[in-house]
Amino acid sequence: MKLYGLNLFFLAGLFFLFSCPDPPIPPIHSMFEGYYEGEYLIIENFSDPSSQIMSKEKVIRIMTDFTYDCTADTLDIDFPPITCDFFGSYAVENNLVLGTATSKRNRECNPDDLPSGEFAVRRSPNDDGLDSLIFTHLDLEQNQQKLIKLKILEDSLINNRN
Repeated sequence: MKLYGLNLFFLAGLFFLFSCPDPPIPPIHSMFEGYYEGEYLIIENFSDPSSQIMSKEKVIRIMTDFTYDCTADTLDIDFPPITCDFFGSYAVENNLVLGTATSKRNRECNPDDLPSGEFAVRRSPNDDGLDSLIFTHLDLEQNQQKLIKLKILEDSLINNRN
């Protein structure tokens, strides 16, 4: 009888273990959603470190469901804007693919400076526990590298949890 009770208890435990469904896995694009601040860098003459020319600007970037909006932070005189404010769409395939960006303002803008194409994605933890996202695109034809370094804003995490 004791053995019967143990077997019944064991079977009930197995039933409970396998009857609880796993939580749903969020779609891959949702890992990018949020409000970010960071830098956008363009490195010209990428293959020759002695003649590289680097331009960078501070940006505020909002990523939602397959779209993004990027605004240059024009308040910091040490980081003058290098591009127009722009928006676009993105897809997640093997890497992050940024669609052709569109300028938000009627100001002089070099379309080649706007990020588009396939970007490798790297996540990097920070001392404050918030992750950074680093998007990297290398254009061998133009001998140029574009980097988008973003840190998610803490308030964004709170809003995404609700």
